[in-house]
Order: sequence, then structure tokens, then C-alpha cells
Amino acid sequence: MTADMLKELIQSLSTPRPPSTGGSFAKCTARFDGKGDAQAFVDNITTYKDCTAISEENALTGMSMLLDKDAATWWQGTFGPQKPPHKLLRELFETEQGPSDPTMLFISKKRAILSRIEDEISEAVQLHMVYGLLTTPTDPEKDHPHVFRHLRGPPSRASKDRR
Repeated sequence: MTADMLKELIQSLSTPRPPSTGGSFAKCTARFDGKGDAQAFVDNITTYKDCTAISEENALTGMSMLLDKDAATWWQGTFGPQKPPHKLLRELFETEQGPSDPTMLFISKKRAILSRIEDEISEAVQLHMVYGLLTTPTDPEKDHPHVFRHLRGPPSRASKDRR
């Protein structure tokens, strides 16, 4: 490559382009499942977005195509279309914990569904709803005290008086 060719290449790459109005992640091979190196994933898709001139709007809309497993569940719960509360409750109760489902992951997924319901549901009721879906019904305070305390917060004066 000659110096003139290199100069021309650098100039063409540094010439500002107008904002894109299209493009998509349809052919992007980068994937993220919630495990692994998130920063490497972000770097990969940022480079792909820039090189293929994907608009900001299309990048946000198409982001879900690049996510799998837990990352996809999180994305849908955070940025996915909002369902009405009755449909979210149906989704919550449609599956119970399977024998191979890790308890903490199962609880996290169910709480993600509950977090999308705009109506207020007390933490205690949410806990009972989720713990009722466990394969082996447990006493949440006894079997998972660290989780129960974390989700409920510090005990109130009234709850101390009831003990």
C-alpha cells in the first residue's frame, strides 16, 4: 500500500457520515447469555453497529436478537413490551420450579415478572406467591433466611412485637 493510498483510506474513514436510519443486527454473530465477558460483548456489538451503520433506534429494537437465556429474560423484563397485570400474573403462575431448576435462579425469574406489574403488591405477598411455586414447598424464613431478610428489609416494630 502506498502512502497516498493509506492517506486516502484514512481520510475516507474519518469523513463524518450522516446518521443512519436503518441497519440491523440480523447478521451479527455476537451473543450474550448473561455469563461470560459482558464488556467484550458490548465492544463487539458496538463495533458491528458502527461498521454497519445501524441507527440508535434499530440497535435498541434489535438488541434482543443477540441475547440468550438469562440475559434475554432480563432484557425482556426490563425493556420488553409491557403486558397488562393479568397477563403477567398468568405468566408468573404458568410454571412451577422444575427438579433441575436452581432455586435462586427460579426465584429471580419470578421476581422479574413481578417487578413488571405496576400495581403495588406487598413484598410479603410476592414472597408467598413465588415460594408457592417451588418444587418442594419450603419455609422461606427458615430455608433461605438471607434471601427473605434481604427482600423484606429490616423487621418493623410491629413484626417484632408479634414474635
